[in-house]
Amino acid sequence: KILTGNSVLRELDVSCNNLGDGGVRHLSEALPYAKSLKVLELEENGITDAGVLSLAETINESRLERLNLNGNQIGDAASSLFKNLASNETMTTLELHSNNISDKGATELASALLDNETLLAVDLGENEVTNRGANDLLKVLRVNDTLEELELAGNSSVTNEMMEMIQE
Repeated sequence: KILTGNSVLRELDVSCNNLGDGGVRHLSEALPYAKSLKVLELEENGITDAGVLSLAETINESRLERLNLNGNQIGDAASSLFKNLASNETMTTLELHSNNISDKGATELASALLDNETLLAVDLGENEVTNRGANDLLKVLRVNDTLEELELAGNSSVTNEMMEMIQE
């Protein structure tokens, strides 16, 4: 309720609060009404695929510029979030470090980046991305003029050669 109609709150950090999927669902329902909210920190909250699906449903109705989902248990449902970010016009930073995102998620992110013109930084470090997913992202980096930072460090199946090509 505190988010609904709030015209002052710009940043909300509820990291490490064990919100879980239920708490994220409630936050997601309020996002369309939190017109001043630009930054949402949800790091280490036990969020799974169910929680990220709730966020995906309302992300384009929000005015978020930065979303931190580091250190949760988000897997392939991140694809739903990425699909919606293709048409998002406000998000500049997306942090998903230390989750369970695989090549499916990386490929869906690559697809979203073909259309997204606002994302400047994405962190997919310490996930389950392999060279296959990294290669899909690399192809898009050649045509996406907006993205400035893509973090894939700590994905043990991404080779050093692939990391060097992405950083070029």
